[in-house]
Amino acid sequence: MTVTAKTFWEFHVNNPRIWVLFRQFSQELMARGFAHHSADAVYHRIRWETAVAATSGEFKLNNNYRSWYGHLFNHLCKADFFRERDSKDFTPIMAEIAAYPW
Repeated sequence: MTVTAKTFWEFHVNNPRIWVLFRQFSQELMARGFAHHSADAVYHRIRWETAVAATSGEFKLNNNYRSWYGHLFNHLCKADFFRERDSKDFTPIMAEIAAYPW
């Protein structure tokens, strides 16, 4: 599955808890003194936390979005916390990012 800015944004808006947890866990790592870390590790922690906290049904967390969350975190926090192998183009969704109630 090729993830575009549009498909990422649709997932993001429909799953706000993922961003809340991604940001929270990333900020915890920064507060512990890490200069860089892995978006994959944060994503797996989200997977763990949502599996443990789930009361019914199975929660699916698609790996195709994890690098987008890392890029989004770096972009919004003006940080270089997650190393970026490729450059995500947020241009198509910049208006939505700017208007989103973070």
